[in-house]
Amino acid sequence: MSHNFTIARVRELLLCFFSGKFGQSLIIAPLLGACLIAAAPIAHAATYYVSTSGKDSNPCSSSAPCGSIDYAVNNIALKPGDTIMVADGTYYESDGANQPGVYWRIATSGTSDHPITIEAQDYGKAIIDGSKSSGGDGTGVYLEANYATFIGFDIQNYGTHGMMIFGSNVSVKNCTIHNNGNAAPDSSNQGMDGIYSAPGTTGILLDSNIIYQNGRLTLADNASDQGIYFCSNHSTIQNNLIYGNASFGIQLAGYDSAAGYNIITNNTIASEKYRGAILMWGETTGYEVGDTVQNNVMYDNNAADATTSQDIDYLTDGGKHIVRNNISYGNPSGAIGTNDETGAANTYSNNLASNPLLTSTYHLEAGSPAIGSGYAEYTPAYDLSGAARSPSSVDLGCYAMPQTLTAPQGLHLIVQ
Repeated sequence: MSHNFTIARVRELLLCFFSGKFGQSLIIAPLLGACLIAAAPIAHAATYYVSTSGKDSNPCSSSAPCGSIDYAVNNIALKPGDTIMVADGTYYESDGANQPGVYWRIATSGTSDHPITIEAQDYGKAIIDGSKSSGGDGTGVYLEANYATFIGFDIQNYGTHGMMIFGSNVSVKNCTIHNNGNAAPDSSNQGMDGIYSAPGTTGILLDSNIIYQNGRLTLADNASDQGIYFCSNHSTIQNNLIYGNASFGIQLAGYDSAAGYNIITNNTIASEKYRGAILMWGETTGYEVGDTVQNNVMYDNNAADATTSQDIDYLTDGGKHIVRNNISYGNPSGAIGTNDETGAANTYSNNLASNPLLTSTYHLEAGSPAIGSGYAEYTPAYDLSGAARSPSSVDLGCYAMPQTLTAPQGLHLIVQ
């Protein structure tokens, strides 16, 4: 069994040793307990395993993995800090018609210091697929747990949502969420989204995900189906590539007075079909208030209906939003819908309306006006690819321009 020691514990051990060596009997007794505690092993979190070659009757060990993610989440007595590691393969997760594929219940919550993690072994190669569920119904991942982290999955082909989040302090990172809700009935008044977070949730982080072609893409003038439908507060959406969804890329929706104060930074939102990039909406005026929207690239949105919404729009929201250092181009309805403000005054600064010069993969081309035009506060230190961002020259969008290293001048090689 391995032992882990903090610096303080190491000092205690050394003090115990020298106390015994030099016969300082007055301090040996008080230190004896500390010595025994320092020498004890520190408990460590467990890792469990899932594989398409496994069986749910297995103990979910590395040598005998479980066969489904849903089984592992709900049948292991998970403790804070534990991890479920999922091997490559396609997991046709479903609990039946209109039921979630992976149902992560609140009973398996982590803590602030020790979240519970479900992670793909190789990012993008563990696929949660709803195509074999009853009629393609349900949600890919239904997450009620708090202090939970979900990393590296491809979630596809579910009838309603790719993911629904009902817990707080949840992180979703490095996932690809696409083609969910495509086949839902046109008559349904339920929104079909890539990611949905429920009212009252807080501390959500959506970081470095790719979210595309979710919702009913053939439903004319679709205003219901978003890439991200976000009802949370004091949360962050950063470094995401969001494109080709039926309606808005991101809708910040306020159903109660706690909604808002979210940070939406360094996302690229492109080619949304029937709406613009971002909507701040409140069920009642005054809800959805105080969001910071910055450093986003918005490109070629609202192409299917030129009259519906600008790239940043509002509807009965609470205002007090900070909208700065964004770039919008190609939306026939325009860039920022200041005429639709319904709450308190918003603050606008350094927003651009020029062509961001994107490649076919949504990277910035040389000479893009998005290069170096960002606002430093709240900017992540890395981009969607994991590359470091320049702290002194912040690029807009999910991908930063690769940094060019210049050799220092005036140095000479000395060979001895």
